[in-house]
Amino acid sequence: MSPVDIFLRPYALSPSADLTPIQSRWLAEVVRRHEEHRGALDDARIHADARAAAPDFEGRLLHRADALGAREGWREAILRWQARARVLLFAAAVLALVLGFGAAAGVLGDGTRPVNVVWTLGGLLGVHLFSLLLWLVTLALQGGARGGFQHGGVLGRAWLALTGFLDRSKAAADLPLALGGLLGRGRLAAWGVGAANHALWCAALLGATLGVLALLATRRYGFVWETTILPADTFVALSAALGALPGMLGFPVPDAATVAASGDAPMLDEAGRRAWAGWLVGAVVVYGVLPRLVLALLCMLMWRRGTRRLALDLSRPGYARLRPLLMPDSERIGVRD
Repeated sequence: MSPVDIFLRPYALSPSADLTPIQSRWLAEVVRRHEEHRGALDDARIHADARAAAPDFEGRLLHRADALGAREGWREAILRWQARARVLLFAAAVLALVLGFGAAAGVLGDGTRPVNVVWTLGGLLGVHLFSLLLWLVTLALQGGARGGFQHGGVLGRAWLALTGFLDRSKAAADLPLALGGLLGRGRLAAWGVGAANHALWCAALLGATLGVLALLATRRYGFVWETTILPADTFVALSAALGALPGMLGFPVPDAATVAASGDAPMLDEAGRRAWAGWLVGAVVVYGVLPRLVLALLCMLMWRRGTRRLALDLSRPGYARLRPLLMPDSERIGVRD
Protein backbone atom coordinates (compact mmCIF):
# COMPACT_ATOMS: atom_id res chain seq x y z
CA MET A 1 0.00 0.00 0.00
CA SER A 2 1.26 3.46 -0.92
CA PRO A 3 2.48 5.63 1.97
CA VAL A 4 0.01 8.31 1.01
CA ASP A 5 -2.91 5.96 0.38
CA ILE A 6 -4.93 7.99 2.82
CA PHE A 7 -4.92 10.79 0.24
CA LEU A 8 -4.17 9.23 -3.12
CA ARG A 9 -5.76 5.80 -3.43
CA PRO A 10 -8.99 5.73 -5.47
CA TYR A 11 -12.07 4.83 -3.45
CA ALA A 12 -15.53 3.78 -4.48
CA LEU A 13 -18.07 6.02 -2.80
CA SER A 14 -20.02 3.04 -1.51
CA PRO A 15 -21.24 2.58 2.07
CA SER A 16 -20.09 -1.04 1.90
CA ALA A 17 -16.51 -0.24 0.79
CA ASP A 18 -13.92 -1.69 3.15
CA LEU A 19 -11.92 0.90 5.05
CA THR A 20 -8.15 0.77 5.33
CA PRO A 21 -6.61 0.67 8.83
CA ILE A 22 -5.88 4.41 8.67
CA GLN A 23 -9.39 5.22 7.48
CA SER A 24 -10.91 3.12 10.26
CA ARG A 25 -8.91 4.93 12.92
CA TRP A 26 -9.68 8.29 11.32
CA LEU A 27 -13.39 7.45 11.52
CA ALA A 28 -12.98 6.43 15.16
CA GLU A 29 -11.39 9.83 15.88
CA VAL A 30 -14.33 11.59 14.20
CA VAL A 31 -16.78 9.68 16.39
CA ARG A 32 -14.73 10.37 19.52
CA ARG A 33 -14.56 14.11 18.85
CA HIS A 34 -18.28 14.27 18.18
CA GLU A 35 -19.17 12.43 21.39
CA GLU A 36 -16.77 14.47 23.53
CA HIS A 37 -18.26 17.76 22.28
CA ARG A 38 -21.90 16.88 21.55
CA GLY A 39 -22.77 13.88 23.67
CA ALA A 40 -22.73 10.11 23.32
CA LEU A 41 -24.17 8.20 20.38
CA ASP A 42 -24.81 5.06 22.40
CA ASP A 43 -26.53 2.19 20.68
CA ALA A 44 -26.91 -1.08 22.56
CA ARG A 45 -27.23 -3.16 19.40
CA ILE A 46 -24.04 -1.67 17.94
CA HIS A 47 -22.22 -2.36 21.21
CA ALA A 48 -23.35 -5.98 21.15
CA ASP A 49 -22.19 -6.39 17.54
CA ALA A 50 -18.84 -4.76 18.38
CA ARG A 51 -18.27 -7.16 21.30
CA ALA A 52 -18.86 -10.08 18.96
CA ALA A 53 -16.75 -8.66 16.12
CA ALA A 54 -13.33 -8.44 17.78
CA PRO A 55 -11.59 -9.76 20.90
CA ASP A 56 -9.58 -6.60 21.70
CA PHE A 57 -10.70 -3.16 22.80
CA GLU A 58 -9.36 -1.25 19.79
CA GLY A 59 -10.98 -3.69 17.36
CA ARG A 60 -14.33 -3.22 19.06
CA LEU A 61 -13.91 0.55 19.00
CA LEU A 62 -13.23 0.44 15.26
CA HIS A 63 -16.28 -1.75 14.61
CA ARG A 64 -18.48 0.58 16.65
CA ALA A 65 -17.11 3.64 14.86
CA ASP A 66 -17.71 2.03 11.47
CA ALA A 67 -21.35 1.34 12.28
CA LEU A 68 -21.95 4.81 13.75
CA GLY A 69 -20.04 6.47 10.92
CA ALA A 70 -22.16 4.75 8.30
CA ARG A 71 -25.32 5.85 10.12
CA GLU A 72 -24.25 9.46 10.65
CA GLY A 73 -22.67 9.99 7.20
CA TRP A 74 -19.05 10.32 8.37
CA ARG A 75 -17.94 7.17 6.58
CA GLU A 76 -19.06 8.42 3.20
CA ALA A 77 -17.65 11.88 3.97
CA ILE A 78 -14.18 10.38 4.52
CA LEU A 79 -14.31 8.51 1.22
CA ARG A 80 -15.53 11.63 -0.56
CA TRP A 81 -12.83 13.79 1.09
CA GLN A 82 -10.08 11.43 -0.02
CA ALA A 83 -11.34 11.14 -3.59
CA ARG A 84 -11.47 14.93 -3.84
CA ALA A 85 -7.97 15.24 -2.35
CA ARG A 86 -6.63 12.82 -4.96
CA VAL A 87 -8.13 14.84 -7.82
CA LEU A 88 -6.86 18.12 -6.38
CA LEU A 89 -3.34 16.76 -5.94
CA PHE A 90 -3.25 15.62 -9.56
CA ALA A 91 -4.54 19.02 -10.72
CA ALA A 92 -1.99 20.79 -8.52
CA ALA A 93 0.83 18.70 -9.99
CA VAL A 94 -0.24 19.61 -13.53
CA LEU A 95 -0.48 23.28 -12.56
CA ALA A 96 2.97 23.15 -10.93
CA LEU A 97 4.40 21.63 -14.11
CA VAL A 98 2.90 24.43 -16.23
CA LEU A 99 4.04 27.15 -13.84
CA GLY A 100 7.55 25.73 -13.82
CA PHE A 101 7.63 25.82 -17.61
CA GLY A 102 6.41 29.42 -17.51
CA ALA A 103 9.07 30.36 -14.97
CA ALA A 104 11.75 29.04 -17.32
CA ALA A 105 10.37 31.17 -20.16
CA GLY A 106 10.31 34.20 -17.89
CA VAL A 107 13.92 33.99 -16.72
CA LEU A 108 15.45 33.05 -20.08
CA GLY A 109 13.54 35.60 -22.13
CA ASP A 110 13.03 35.55 -25.89
CA GLY A 111 16.70 35.41 -26.86
CA THR A 112 17.02 39.06 -27.89
CA ARG A 113 19.15 39.82 -24.84
CA PRO A 114 22.00 37.80 -23.35
CA VAL A 115 21.21 35.50 -20.44
CA ASN A 116 22.82 36.43 -17.12
CA VAL A 117 23.67 32.97 -15.81
CA VAL A 118 23.71 34.01 -12.14
CA TRP A 119 20.32 35.72 -12.19
CA THR A 120 18.82 32.96 -14.31
CA LEU A 121 19.94 30.22 -11.94
CA GLY A 122 18.73 32.27 -8.96
CA GLY A 123 15.36 32.80 -10.62
CA LEU A 124 14.94 29.07 -11.25
CA LEU A 125 16.16 27.78 -7.89
CA GLY A 126 15.92 30.68 -5.42
CA VAL A 127 12.38 30.16 -4.10
CA HIS A 128 12.83 26.40 -4.11
CA LEU A 129 16.01 26.60 -2.00
CA PHE A 130 14.44 29.04 0.45
CA SER A 131 11.38 26.83 0.83
CA LEU A 132 13.56 23.75 1.28
CA LEU A 133 15.65 25.46 3.96
CA LEU A 134 12.50 26.59 5.77
CA TRP A 135 11.10 23.04 5.69
CA LEU A 136 14.33 21.59 7.09
CA VAL A 137 14.47 24.19 9.88
CA THR A 138 10.86 23.66 10.95
CA LEU A 139 11.31 19.90 10.86
CA ALA A 140 14.42 20.14 13.02
CA LEU A 141 12.75 22.50 15.50
CA GLN A 142 9.70 20.27 15.73
CA GLY A 143 11.75 17.35 17.06
CA GLY A 144 9.67 14.46 18.31
CA ALA A 145 6.92 16.65 19.73
CA ARG A 146 3.28 16.38 18.83
CA GLY A 147 2.35 18.33 15.76
CA GLY A 148 -0.28 18.60 13.08
CA PHE A 149 -0.02 19.42 9.41
CA GLN A 150 1.77 22.76 9.97
CA HIS A 151 5.20 21.20 9.40
CA GLY A 152 4.48 19.61 6.02
CA GLY A 153 5.40 22.50 3.74
CA VAL A 154 3.49 25.39 2.22
CA LEU A 155 2.26 23.58 -0.88
CA GLY A 156 1.17 20.51 1.08
CA ARG A 157 -0.75 22.57 3.63
CA ALA A 158 -2.41 24.62 0.88
CA TRP A 159 -3.54 21.41 -0.80
CA LEU A 160 -5.12 20.12 2.43
CA ALA A 161 -6.76 23.46 3.16
CA LEU A 162 -8.32 23.62 -0.31
CA THR A 163 -9.54 20.03 0.00
CA GLY A 164 -11.33 20.85 3.25
CA PHE A 165 -12.68 24.15 1.93
CA LEU A 166 -14.45 22.47 -1.00
CA ASP A 167 -16.61 20.34 1.31
CA ARG A 168 -18.53 22.50 3.76
CA SER A 169 -21.05 19.80 4.70
CA LYS A 170 -21.86 19.11 8.32
CA ALA A 171 -20.54 15.54 8.09
CA ALA A 172 -17.12 16.78 6.89
CA ALA A 173 -16.72 19.55 9.47
CA ASP A 174 -14.58 17.53 11.90
CA LEU A 175 -12.60 15.50 9.37
CA PRO A 176 -9.42 17.66 9.20
CA LEU A 177 -9.21 18.08 12.98
CA ALA A 178 -9.81 14.38 13.57
CA LEU A 179 -7.13 13.45 11.04
CA GLY A 180 -4.70 15.93 12.58
CA GLY A 181 -5.37 14.47 16.02
CA LEU A 182 -4.78 10.94 14.76
CA LEU A 183 -1.54 11.77 12.94
CA GLY A 184 -0.32 14.44 15.35
CA ARG A 185 1.85 12.17 17.46
CA GLY A 186 5.47 12.40 16.40
CA ARG A 187 6.14 13.54 12.85
CA LEU A 188 3.64 11.34 11.00
CA ALA A 189 1.53 14.25 9.76
CA ALA A 190 4.65 16.13 8.66
CA TRP A 191 5.89 13.12 6.70
CA GLY A 192 2.55 12.61 4.94
CA VAL A 193 2.01 16.22 3.94
CA GLY A 194 5.73 16.64 3.26
CA ALA A 195 5.57 13.87 0.66
CA ALA A 196 2.86 15.78 -1.22
CA ASN A 197 4.72 19.08 -0.76
CA HIS A 198 7.98 17.76 -2.21
CA ALA A 199 6.13 15.98 -5.02
CA LEU A 200 4.54 19.28 -6.08
CA TRP A 201 7.89 21.07 -5.93
CA CYS A 202 9.42 18.26 -7.96
CA ALA A 203 6.71 18.71 -10.60
CA ALA A 204 7.35 22.47 -10.72
CA LEU A 205 11.11 22.04 -11.08
CA LEU A 206 10.64 19.32 -13.66
CA GLY A 207 8.46 21.75 -15.61
CA ALA A 208 11.21 24.37 -15.34
CA THR A 209 13.78 21.86 -16.62
CA LEU A 210 11.58 20.95 -19.57
CA GLY A 211 11.00 24.63 -20.27
CA VAL A 212 14.73 25.38 -20.25
CA LEU A 213 15.40 22.45 -22.58
CA ALA A 214 12.61 23.48 -24.96
CA LEU A 215 13.80 27.09 -25.14
CA LEU A 216 17.45 26.15 -25.53
CA ALA A 217 16.49 23.78 -28.33
CA THR A 218 14.46 26.36 -30.28
CA ARG A 219 16.22 29.67 -29.59
CA ARG A 220 19.78 30.94 -29.70
CA TYR A 221 20.97 32.43 -26.42
CA GLY A 222 24.18 34.21 -25.48
CA PHE A 223 25.38 33.72 -21.89
CA VAL A 224 27.10 36.31 -19.73
CA TRP A 225 27.85 37.13 -16.11
CA GLU A 226 28.11 40.71 -14.91
CA THR A 227 29.66 42.39 -11.88
CA THR A 228 30.95 45.76 -10.75
CA ILE A 229 33.05 44.89 -7.72
CA LEU A 230 33.82 41.15 -7.89
CA PRO A 231 36.87 39.74 -9.70
CA ALA A 232 36.54 37.25 -12.54
CA ASP A 233 38.10 34.52 -10.38
CA THR A 234 34.96 34.59 -8.21
CA PHE A 235 32.74 33.49 -11.07
CA VAL A 236 35.29 30.97 -12.29
CA ALA A 237 35.30 29.34 -8.85
CA LEU A 238 31.50 29.60 -8.51
CA SER A 239 30.79 27.97 -11.86
CA ALA A 240 33.28 25.21 -11.13
CA ALA A 241 31.78 24.53 -7.70
CA LEU A 242 28.19 24.48 -8.94
CA GLY A 243 29.16 22.37 -11.94
CA ALA A 244 31.04 19.72 -9.97
CA LEU A 245 28.06 17.48 -9.15
CA PRO A 246 26.31 17.91 -12.52
CA GLY A 247 29.64 17.17 -14.20
CA MET A 248 29.77 13.81 -12.39
CA LEU A 249 26.44 12.95 -13.99
CA GLY A 250 27.66 13.83 -17.46
CA PHE A 251 26.41 17.40 -17.83
CA PRO A 252 28.84 19.73 -19.66
CA VAL A 253 30.58 22.38 -17.57
CA PRO A 254 32.28 25.51 -18.99
CA ASP A 255 36.02 25.65 -18.44
CA ALA A 256 37.79 28.57 -16.78
CA ALA A 257 38.60 30.27 -20.10
CA THR A 258 34.95 30.15 -21.20
CA VAL A 259 33.77 31.55 -17.86
CA ALA A 260 36.32 34.36 -17.96
CA ALA A 261 35.43 35.23 -21.57
CA SER A 262 31.71 35.37 -20.71
CA GLY A 263 32.37 38.29 -18.38
CA ASP A 264 33.65 40.55 -21.14
CA ALA A 265 30.92 39.86 -23.70
CA PRO A 266 28.04 37.39 -24.20
CA MET A 267 29.36 33.95 -25.07
CA LEU A 268 28.53 33.46 -28.75
CA ASP A 269 30.89 30.60 -29.50
CA GLU A 270 28.98 27.40 -30.27
CA ALA A 271 30.96 25.23 -27.84
CA GLY A 272 30.68 27.90 -25.14
CA ARG A 273 26.91 28.17 -25.61
CA ARG A 274 26.52 24.42 -25.21
CA ALA A 275 28.72 24.35 -22.13
CA TRP A 276 26.72 27.10 -20.41
CA ALA A 277 23.41 25.50 -21.47
CA GLY A 278 24.49 22.13 -20.06
CA TRP A 279 25.71 23.79 -16.87
CA LEU A 280 22.36 25.53 -16.41
CA VAL A 281 20.25 22.41 -17.05
CA GLY A 282 22.51 20.29 -14.87
CA ALA A 283 22.28 22.75 -11.96
CA VAL A 284 18.46 22.77 -12.11
CA VAL A 285 18.31 18.96 -12.21
CA VAL A 286 20.92 18.28 -9.52
CA TYR A 287 20.07 21.09 -7.10
CA GLY A 288 16.35 21.25 -7.82
CA VAL A 289 14.63 18.17 -9.18
CA LEU A 290 16.74 15.46 -7.53
CA PRO A 291 16.64 16.82 -3.94
CA ARG A 292 12.86 17.17 -4.09
CA LEU A 293 12.47 13.70 -5.57
CA VAL A 294 14.71 12.16 -2.90
CA LEU A 295 12.88 13.99 -0.10
CA ALA A 296 9.49 12.96 -1.47
CA LEU A 297 10.59 9.31 -1.46
CA LEU A 298 12.11 9.70 2.02
CA CYS A 299 8.88 11.21 3.38
CA MET A 300 6.93 8.35 1.80
CA LEU A 301 9.22 5.82 3.46
CA MET A 302 8.88 7.49 6.86
CA TRP A 303 5.12 7.68 6.36
CA ARG A 304 4.93 3.94 5.70
CA ARG A 305 7.03 3.15 8.76
CA GLY A 306 4.85 5.36 10.93
CA THR A 307 1.51 4.10 9.67
CA ARG A 308 2.49 0.50 10.40
CA ARG A 309 2.67 1.44 14.09
CA LEU A 310 -0.35 3.72 14.09
CA ALA A 311 -2.90 2.97 16.80
CA LEU A 312 -5.64 4.80 18.66
CA ASP A 313 -4.74 6.58 21.88
CA LEU A 314 -6.95 4.47 24.15
CA SER A 315 -6.20 6.69 27.15
CA ARG A 316 -8.35 9.52 25.77
CA PRO A 317 -11.51 10.12 27.86
CA GLY A 318 -13.77 9.49 24.87
CA TYR A 319 -12.41 5.97 24.55
CA ALA A 320 -11.94 5.26 28.24
CA ARG A 321 -15.65 5.74 28.97
CA LEU A 322 -16.46 3.04 26.40
CA ARG A 323 -14.24 0.38 27.95
CA PRO A 324 -16.86 -0.90 30.44
CA LEU A 325 -19.42 -1.08 27.61
CA LEU A 326 -17.21 -2.84 25.08
CA MET A 327 -15.01 -4.84 27.48
CA PRO A 328 -17.39 -5.77 30.32
CA ASP A 329 -16.16 -7.90 33.24
CA SER A 330 -19.06 -10.29 32.71
CA GLU A 331 -21.69 -10.78 30.08
CA ARG A 332 -25.06 -12.57 30.07
CA ILE A 333 -25.00 -15.29 27.43
CA GLY A 334 -28.32 -17.05 28.24
CA VAL A 335 -28.92 -20.78 28.25
CA ARG A 336 -26.25 -22.57 26.21
CA ASP A 337 -27.20 -26.25 26.88
